[in-house]
Order: sequence, then structure tokens, then C-alpha cells
Amino acid sequence: MKKALLLSVLMILMSGNILSAYSRASGNWTGTGIGIVLGYPGNVGLSIKIKNFPVLGLSWYLGESPYFGGTLDYWIINNNIDSDFYWYIGVGAYAWIGNPFGLGPRLPIGLQWFPGSGPFELAIELAPALSLLPGIEPRIQGSLAFRFHF
Repeated sequence: MKKALLLSVLMILMSGNILSAYSRASGNWTGTGIGIVLGYPGNVGLSIKIKNFPVLGLSWYLGESPYFGGTLDYWIINNNIDSDFYWYIGVGAYAWIGNPFGLGPRLPIGLQWFPGSGPFELAIELAPALSLLPGIEPRIQGSLAFRFHF
């Protein structure tokens, strides 16, 4: 079942009109990107990026106290460093459902790489966050995302 689902997702991604997402003026892939994300502190999940907003992360942590979590970010700045590299900074929020429930704001800061200016993106991010629930506590979140843009 998992193989069939993975194959279906890959076929849908490959059938998209890749050229429509490429901005010849900026040399950047501007359409929707979808892929996997590996996060700190030890979660894995799905990353969806629609231009600069929203950037949505859904992840699962299956450690000692399992939880399902999500992030929703808006990138205020997304600037070019050179033809294949970009940096960004944004504002966002995170939540997780588990024991206990968690919620708070975050400040994602990261780098993106589009190898060969192609439809594949590798992004690394560090996000200082502030837990508001279950109690007020500073946190550090991080992630490594691999997305395909179509």
C-alpha cells in the first residue's frame, strides 16, 4: 500500500507542467513545491511551499512521547545570493498535538539551494521559537527539506 501511494504521488508530481513554475526573469522556481522534511527534534514529515506563503510543514515524531505537529510560515524576505542559492527570513507559528498540546510563534531563517537552477530544492532552516503552551519556554527548531517544484 505504501509503495502504491508513493508511486501515485511521484506520478502526480512528474505530470505537472514544470515550465510554468519557472520564472525566466528571476531564474527561480516560483510554483508549488512539495517534499519531505526532517526536523529537529527528531521528526519527519511533509513540506509544502506555495511561493512564499504559505510554507506548511506537517510532521510526526514517533519517539518516547509521540506527537503530530505542524508549522505555518510566511517568508518576509527571500533574496537571491547567486543563481542557485537564496536566503530567507519569516514569521510563523507551530503547534503539536500530543501529550501535552503545544503552541507558539517562530522565526524561520534559512538557506535554499536549487541545484542547476532546476525544479529540485534543498532547504536548511533554523527557527527560534517561543512555546506559549503548555508553558512559556524558549525553543529551537530546525529542519532540512527536499522539495520538488511543479
